[in-house]
Amino acid sequence: MNNSKQKKYDEVDFRNRTVRILREHGQVWLCLYDLCKIIKRPVMMETKEAMDLCPSSTKIIFRADDRPLWAIAPRDVRKLVHLVKKENSQMKKLCNELEAWAGRLAENIEAVLQEAPVVFNYGDHPVTFKAANGKTMVNATNMAKCFGGNPAEWLHKASTTRFRYSLVNEGKSASLDEQVITNRGTSGGTWIQEELAIEYARQLSDEFSIWCNERISELMTRGSVSLHNTSTAHHPRNEQTDTPAENFPVPKTFEEALLLAASQQKQLEESRHKVEFYNRFIEDRDWFKTTTIADELQVTPSMLNRFLEDEGIIRKESGQWVVPGFHSALQCEVPYYWTNAKGKSYKMGGARRWTQDGREFIIELWNRKHLK
Repeated sequence: MNNSKQKKYDEVDFRNRTVRILREHGQVWLCLYDLCKIIKRPVMMETKEAMDLCPSSTKIIFRADDRPLWAIAPRDVRKLVHLVKKENSQMKKLCNELEAWAGRLAENIEAVLQEAPVVFNYGDHPVTFKAANGKTMVNATNMAKCFGGNPAEWLHKASTTRFRYSLVNEGKSASLDEQVITNRGTSGGTWIQEELAIEYARQLSDEFSIWCNERISELMTRGSVSLHNTSTAHHPRNEQTDTPAENFPVPKTFEEALLLAASQQKQLEESRHKVEFYNRFIEDRDWFKTTTIADELQVTPSMLNRFLEDEGIIRKESGQWVVPGFHSALQCEVPYYWTNAKGKSYKMGGARRWTQDGREFIIELWNRKHLK
């Protein structure tokens, strides 16, 4: 099925995770790697277990000049998840939702593609809202930029952690994982559940909190958000200086346009290796070893461990580094599997690894302490 023709693929959210979807000759194909990331089993791609489980698995070029990716038909999502869904109740719920979502794609893909996020302005700052699993999710990265802040700092406060646990205990959210999800890439960001978003907005500004609450109410009752009712009390527009969101300079002559194009092309070429590194070692991973993060910071693992110990993030117990208290949410359990000759997989233990949020927290903390 591989060819060099230009293809256009769609990106669809499932639980705030992006899944690449290609429609070709009436057939819908889902990127298998994206699905494995959703069920937290990218290792199934490395062992080729995912491909063996799905009869429709094949390599497809999603976009011209890109490398081929493994893809499956929506009907095979059930076969992909039938082993991992037996692990625990939370995984069973996730897999059942993923099966139902794949079924909706097969029946009416256009309806699913129309569930796009809504972007609008608070003053001069874009903020994105979207519906997911019966809840409204808000881009906390956008929210923070309205006031020059960073959501990671607020999310890792002890008071915020207590509030998040109370949402779970009171049945406002099913789990901590559903409350905060981070997407990677140029259009990514940290998304937070509506109750958490309102609390964060209140910390930023009382007026902003009221405004966010109104937008959430509109989204949940009407299925859309008004774009014209934006606050300008503290963020007045200057119509003479307004520029597109990308802030691209506008050339006034043909010569300026040529110079601009050449400059942008040079920047792309210079940053290409950085993009390739990010895609391979950062964006396409769900967990990280301490050694990987140390390499990224250009320090030794022992230096990084001593730093994290001094900051109260880790401590040694029985000769092993552990992450105590609410900082333990920065790590995840990475299971190890063994597959026998008949293709049946068994869980053979696991290890604690840093999550994407954990990696970002460590790098931000290190830079804050060392780049003054």
